[in-house]
Amino acid sequence: MLCAKPAMASGPDDNLLDPAALLKLEQQAAKAQPREQCILYTQVVHNLTEVAGKQLEDGQEEQAASTLQHIEAISKKMEQVLLKDAKQLKNAELLMEHTTRRLKDMMHLASGDNRPKLQATLERLKVEQAAMLNEVFSE
Repeated sequence: MLCAKPAMASGPDDNLLDPAALLKLEQQAAKAQPREQCILYTQVVHNLTEVAGKQLEDGQEEQAASTLQHIEAISKKMEQVLLKDAKQLKNAELLMEHTTRRLKDMMHLASGDNRPKLQATLERLKVEQAAMLNEVFSE
């Protein structure tokens, strides 16, 4: 059985997962049972959001844009997972809420070129968060 410790970076001072750890978490999510995928993918999105925030703070605009594209790709996988049974859905929804708040904060750091991409990613994650809430309240 695959189990992942929650990777909960909550601010720019917290330790970010290194690229190898992020890849491992993403691979775990892809191979996990449907009941565990939602929380694992949410952890991946959360950590990628923290990485994008750090990249923006460091002036790495192109890398941040690439990371935002990766977030969108993962959120599409999450959409499919929500159609299945999802264990720990409320925890995933809370983490997604935190992640969307971080993206809103990052809008202040983004250059004009990255703002539309950041806004699109934020809107996509809001849709996923709403879907999670619907699932939580329908159970």
